[in-house]
Parts: sequence; C-alpha cells; structure tokens
Amino acid sequence: MKKVALLLTLIFLFSGITDAQMMYQPKTSNLNSISGFTVDDDIDYMKKRRKKRRKSSSRRGNDVQNVIKLNPLGFIWGNLLFYERVLSENISVQLGLGYYGNKTEAVFFGMGTEYKYTGINVSPSVRYYFSGEAPMGFYGGAGLNYLNRNEKVTTFGTGNDAEYNNKITGFGGGLVLGYQWLFGSITLDLNGGAAYTSYSYKYDPDYEASGVTGGIAFSGILPAFGASVGFAF
Repeated sequence: MKKVALLLTLIFLFSGITDAQMMYQPKTSNLNSISGFTVDDDIDYMKKRRKKRRKSSSRRGNDVQNVIKLNPLGFIWGNLLFYERVLSENISVQLGLGYYGNKTEAVFFGMGTEYKYTGINVSPSVRYYFSGEAPMGFYGGAGLNYLNRNEKVTTFGTGNDAEYNNKITGFGGGLVLGYQWLFGSITLDLNGGAAYTSYSYKYDPDYEASGVTGGIAFSGILPAFGASVGFAF
C-alpha cells in the first residue's frame, strides 16, 4: 500500500512540473500576431529608412530645371553670366552674356595714348548629357559666339590731342566637352574644346589719317576653355 501511495505522489509531482513549464513558455508567435509587427517587418522597415535617407541626401540632376552660373574669368574678355535650361533628360540649352570694360594707358616723356574698351558678348549653345541626368554629368556642347567691342583711343601731350573711336567685331562657333557637378544646389562646370573665330577691326577714318592704315582682321581655330560656379533650382 505504501508503494502505491509513493508511486501516485511521484506521478502528481511530475505532472505539476510539466504544467508549470507549459504555462510559462514564451509565446512569441502570439505576441507577433497581437502587435502585427514581426522581426522580418522590423528589418524591412529599417532598410526602407536607410534607403530613403540616402536618397534625400543626394540630389539627382533631373530634380532641377534651371542653372544660373557665374564665370570668374568673364571679367577679362568673355562671357560673365550664364543661364542653362533643361529641356529633357539629355538635352539643355544655355545662353551666355558678358560685358567688357577695360582701360590701359601708355605714357612716355609726358606723351601718351589711352585705350578704353567697352563691349558685349552673346553666346548661345546646346548641350547633350550622356548621363541622362541633365544638367549633371559628362556632356558635349556646340555653340556660337558674337562679340562687339568699341575702342576709344585718346592721345595727349603732343600739343595736338585727339580722340578716335575704333570698332572690333567677332563671330565664331565651337565644340566642347565638359563635366558639370551638382552639390545640392551648387554647381561646378568645367569644359574645354576648340572654336573657329573671325575678328575684324574697323578704324576710325581720322585714326587712319593720322598714319595708321588698313584694318586688322583675324580668323582661325583657337582653344576654348570654360569654368563657372552656379546655383541650380
């Protein structure tokens, strides 16, 4: 009888331990089903956040349609201000405008000559962006250039001071290869190539009468370089 009682006691203890383990077993699947958010969902969510953060920190060329640029070398001779307009993923058009003003003077023993130059530059062009993300990336461009300069020559100290007005005109066209970087809203544009240019120099009739004869003319192929910094929007 004692043996039977001992056996029943052991069976009761074993069943109690088993029930306790089943009662405290974590039910992850039930928690996931209640919250509606699984571990896989968490991983996917973090991947999407990282991808969105990377995309927002970098700007594609197609996000902008207009660029206004300044050429720091334009003060010397060429175009100073550029406006570029995107027409498609690969093509844009650009217009360059420049104003030129300069004065030089040569004096020798109280006698001298002053040269004062004023004029404008106009340069329309078209670009093809090989990256398909205009206005950003590697491109090829073709354009025209027109310039008009007035030269005012003043002589002094000779007892017969005089003033003459000469005119310089130029027209040409060229091809360039370049690359334009886009850093947020700031652009950096560098290019180089070759251009055919024709210049003519028309003297004031009185200037010719003073001993200078004929007009200076030049035509030929010259290197072309460009550098500008701009704002994209």
